[in-house]
Amino acid sequence: MQGKKEDKKTRRRREIVKAAWELFGEKGFDGTTIDDMTDRAGVSHGTFYLYFSSKEDILRYLGEDVQEEMLSGSREIAAMKELSPQERLFRIVKYLLTIHEGQEFRMDLHDVIHRKIHDKLKDDAIELFLPLITSLVEEGVEAGQMNISRPRETATYLVLLVAELEHSVDQWEGEEARKRASEALRELLIRTIGGDEHVFQEDFF
Repeated sequence: MQGKKEDKKTRRRREIVKAAWELFGEKGFDGTTIDDMTDRAGVSHGTFYLYFSSKEDILRYLGEDVQEEMLSGSREIAAMKELSPQERLFRIVKYLLTIHEGQEFRMDLHDVIHRKIHDKLKDDAIELFLPLITSLVEEGVEAGQMNISRPRETATYLVLLVAELEHSVDQWEGEEARKRASEALRELLIRTIGGDEHVFQEDFF
């Protein structure tokens, strides 16, 4: 009986979240009201408030969902042991910077999430990604492929850097500007980790 109640609660929450996703895509975050979401999901205001305290609360939920997706993809890359630690690290950076490329709605929503709950997501990003990035950096140091004396602290800076860059890539307009920015990022990363400049020649974005 308890399991059925949990299933119903999970289903209700998903229905509300699905409605929010659709409406944010159609009307934007600011243009969507709680009335819109309850009407689309077919639930009462009372039911809505059983799961979420506000529209911003749903945004936090969606932000966590996006971060979990990004973490899952990053873990898959980190598990590619046939690649060097530096290449896996750089591929993770590229993945995180381009995951929503070409998906205009998801990019717009990501920007809204960033503006509205930036500090919370930044703290979450450190907690979620720091163990993974620290492990890669330590592996690179042990293999003699990275020259770093403080792996955990360096990994923290890398996580924070990528978290900020996620929302800044679009400022470089035009292919040439993006290429120059990508090359600058590669140079910065190589110097930060003491890595090999010949590893990973792809553009980051």
